[in-house]
Amino acid sequence: MYYVYILQSIKNPEHFYVGSTNDLKRRFKEHNSGNSIHTNKFKPWALRVYIAFDTEEKAQQFELFLKTGNGRVFQKKIFLTSPQAFIPRDSAWHIKNQTVQMDGSFYFNTK
Repeated sequence: MYYVYILQSIKNPEHFYVGSTNDLKRRFKEHNSGNSIHTNKFKPWALRVYIAFDTEEKAQQFELFLKTGNGRVFQKKIFLTSPQAFIPRDSAWHIKNQTVQMDGSFYFNTK
């Protein structure tokens, strides 16, 4: 599986980062350890959304879309519209209000 993910800075909650990977746990740890030059100044990070794809090409295309103007509007309307702020938990994999998967069609679980 390949994943597109959206991180939110815990220190600066108005700052988000979009990325893709085939190993979500490893990549999340890299972002929070400061090993990524693009995200180290805004750490620590919380994982807000992740989307699973069956191919790397689909994941890369969706990541590129999310980084466009229309993609940023889409993120805010679909993924980041929670009325409550993100509350960090002991688990690094807690996602407040939304879990999202994508494998041809959207599946939303708002537990």
